[in-house]
Amino acid sequence: MAKTPEGNVKARIDLILKAAPFCKYTKPVLSPYGETMLDYVGCSKGRYFEIEAKRPGVNKATERQEIRMEGIRAAGGTTFFINGDPDQLDALEAWLHSN
Repeated sequence: MAKTPEGNVKARIDLILKAAPFCKYTKPVLSPYGETMLDYVGCSKGRYFEIEAKRPGVNKATERQEIRMEGIRAAGGTTFFINGDPDQLDALEAWLHSN
């Protein structure tokens, strides 16, 4: 079955996360009810992260997602916005392999 453009980005993120040492993550089932979540929630070497994936060409998160990301960063976590840009994927991979 063919993947959507966003599905292709998520497949690349999945490969990076699966290859990272000491990384656990989940992809929450999203719902219009309750708290806004990003596409990925995880922990790597004791560091909390969330990732929002978008299809290529989409260059920003929604307002609700931006608010979520600001709150995570304020609490000491890390967020990533990835739309398939190789630099964004490289930044995620570098962060996962850093101390």
